[in-house]
Amino acid sequence: MRIIDISGPIYNGMWYYEGYTKINIKTRKGMFHDEEYRTDEYEGMNEHTGTYMETPGMWVRHKFNLNDVPLERLFMVDAYVLKIPEDSLEKIDGRSRISLADIKKAEEEEIPEGATILIATGYGKNWNKQDFIKRSWYFKADAFDYFIEKKLSMVGGDSGSWENYKHSEGNFGKFYDAGILLLAPLVNMDKIKQYKVKLSVLPLNIPSATVVPVRAVVVEE
Repeated sequence: MRIIDISGPIYNGMWYYEGYTKINIKTRKGMFHDEEYRTDEYEGMNEHTGTYMETPGMWVRHKFNLNDVPLERLFMVDAYVLKIPEDSLEKIDGRSRISLADIKKAEEEEIPEGATILIATGYGKNWNKQDFIKRSWYFKADAFDYFIEKKLSMVGGDSGSWENYKHSEGNFGKFYDAGILLLAPLVNMDKIKQYKVKLSVLPLNIPSATVVPVRAVVVEE
């Protein structure tokens, strides 16, 4: 059995989304009787810090939050890993775009209805770069249409931005209308060898949250 952590590290100076707060991890020390101890404060941490899970409640019109996600959708679920090398993708507006044709080419066997899929392009290696979000690949509309047709439970990927900033594909409204969970951005996807794996996603237990940081791991048996 192999366990692979696919959630990215959180640290001072890391990338962050424009318009969101920037994390600042502050450490202070104190004394407990005759022992010195330390505590950490996570100033500026928000729901999109590091690897996170988005629920349909991201769109205000959906009355949905973490409390509506049963653990059965998150713990040791079957997940299909689609390897789509970034250098094989077409470039639109200076960014790589994944189409339905790219997804179908990466499928080793039929993905069942209601499944979870993980998109692995190798882009996660750029996690430590400040332009990680700006340069992330995104999905063509026909890929999202396929996710909806398949009634997927969750889609994960090693990109931090699944839409085109300049010319929107109009993806997220229909995606969240379909009740699909989003898991991103991911790292270490190149370490996954198998097509079918077990995935566990462990969000912070904030029942009212619509988006929440997570630790995500893949198990290969």
